[in-house]
Amino acid sequence: MLLLSPHTEDADAQRLLEVFGEWLEQARPERR
Repeated sequence: MLLLSPHTEDADAQRLLEVFGEWLEQARPERR
């Protein structure tokens, strides 16, 4: 599991969420 550091900027956290969301769509395209 990836843990975010309390020093992580909101922009970085948002980018990670976007990348993770895209990965989920690619990993499980049936859930579109």
